[in-house]
Amino acid sequence: MRKGLLIEDDLDGLNRAKRCAPNQETLDAYNAPDIEWTWVKTYDAFCKHILKHGIPDVIAFDHDLDDSAYSLWHSHKGYVTEDINYDEYKEKTGYHCAHFLVNLCMDSNIKLKAEIYSHSMNVKGRENILGLISNFKKHQAANL
Repeated sequence: MRKGLLIEDDLDGLNRAKRCAPNQETLDAYNAPDIEWTWVKTYDAFCKHILKHGIPDVIAFDHDLDDSAYSLWHSHKGYVTEDINYDEYKEKTGYHCAHFLVNLCMDSNIKLKAEIYSHSMNVKGRENILGLISNFKKHQAANL
């Protein structure tokens, strides 16, 4: 059985993630019968889980982990024509979780092997998470 870590603040957890999956590959991963999911709702819970249990086989990221993030998303019209200013966020996001993961791997010389997915409805946030992880994995592949 593979270990999965879901970061999602919605009360419906994995069901919400499945409804928001942006493509079939992500949905298939979320439905995979061989993944045992652990669900965390905040940046702090994500960090504590990783530090206690290690990096799982699969990580599923939401971006906006607090109601105030939705207000920002709406006020910026979904960030369609602008980048996200993370200094505006009151609570840490899934992007901050991804940064924690990358920094942990760099500081501890850990090769990041986990499958990474994001189901966030915040398209720009989802792109930021997946781009950060993808670039880090390319960097690791070229330098390890």
